[in-house]
Amino acid sequence: MTATTTERGRADEQGVAHAVGSYLRVFVGLRANAWRLLLGNLCLNTGLGVFGVLFNLYLIALGRSFDYIGLVAAATTVGQAVAAPLVGQALRRFDERTVMMAGAGGMAFAYVLSALVTNATLLIVAAGLSGAAFSIAVIPALPYMMSHATARQRTHLFSAYFASNTLGTMVGSLLSGAVPALAGQLLLSHAHMHGHVHGHVHGLAFAQETVGEDRVGLLVGAAIAAIGVYAFWLLRPQTPSADSLDRPARPGEEGRDARRIRRDVIVMLTATAVIAVTMGATLPFFNVYFSTRLHTDTGTIGVIYAVSGLICAIAAFLTPLVGRWGRLAGFSATRILTAPAFLVLWLHPTLALAAPAYVARNAIGTISGALENTFAMEVLPARLRGTVASWRSFCFNGAWSVGSLVAGVVVGRYGYDALFVAAAVLTLAGSAFYWGYFARRPSS
Repeated sequence: MTATTTERGRADEQGVAHAVGSYLRVFVGLRANAWRLLLGNLCLNTGLGVFGVLFNLYLIALGRSFDYIGLVAAATTVGQAVAAPLVGQALRRFDERTVMMAGAGGMAFAYVLSALVTNATLLIVAAGLSGAAFSIAVIPALPYMMSHATARQRTHLFSAYFASNTLGTMVGSLLSGAVPALAGQLLLSHAHMHGHVHGHVHGLAFAQETVGEDRVGLLVGAAIAAIGVYAFWLLRPQTPSADSLDRPARPGEEGRDARRIRRDVIVMLTATAVIAVTMGATLPFFNVYFSTRLHTDTGTIGVIYAVSGLICAIAAFLTPLVGRWGRLAGFSATRILTAPAFLVLWLHPTLALAAPAYVARNAIGTISGALENTFAMEVLPARLRGTVASWRSFCFNGAWSVGSLVAGVVVGRYGYDALFVAAAVLTLAGSAFYWGYFARRPSS
């Protein structure tokens, strides 16, 4: 090995070490408020993870039909969509901290209500309230992060925020299995001690114990979500970063700026809807696809989903590295790269290829989502960030619901092949539309 080659190797190692060190220093340099926000979001998503797994099981233990469970799921989505536009109005009167505290408190209350009531109507109300409260809690985080991080920190903070979504849901999913199991042991010990003296047959007693286990789990999820209220309460007033403030319009350009902003918002909402239709049409059906098309057992599907969650959390922290290409270029490239996963599922429907394709699609989509949200908040003027974030959430949830409804019909009539081909086409079209507009826009 020559001296020149050795020197180059050392230089490369030093360059990598410098890049990693710089990357980590940005995370360490985040303000205290940023870490409090991440803690609050982690608590919310942990509670959501518990609720997402246990609530349907709780309804089954109560003897509810699958049609009723579908109605409850729809109520949650409707609650998210209906509340989203109202968040923008709330942010005009209250600061982000107050709105996020209200949303986190609403989630905790909804989870407690879900755990304590058995009335069919009240359970639907609780589900709708949980969805609405979640929108209220998370939408203000986007403009808050934009205002309270420097341009260098912003992508790192958004990536950490998306990682906390995944990590929280994973922890919640684990707790949803551990807490009811522990509660079940305690309830079973209590039942044995008293010998079912109340005269219940064993089957009924078992059903009641199952309801009790799920109820305890839901209450634990509510308690964790309530910690999010405290985390948001800890947020302290601070001066917004200078580069997050609106620049004064030049004389005579107010009208032109207003028209440009209107076009920006329309493009954002349209692209959001197209991508959300694709996600709503595919993500809820992947477990069914694995089971019915690829004949995968439930345990294997669970492993695939767990691995996907872990990889997504890791991918989220890699977002700043991709963002070095530029927010718009990074978002567009990563979103386009999710399309081949659908084509793999169409052309080679085997578990050996489908599982990695599913995981890769989700991981790349996580990076894309963090970059797209960062870019959208930077493009918009400060006065509109909360409002547009709420309308984007409304479009996303509404389009997701439409995609799920349409996908059921498409799969029933034409099969999964047609669904995956359409998903790939829509993904490419939505990404190209977004990139094509903003790439030509000045200062994008």
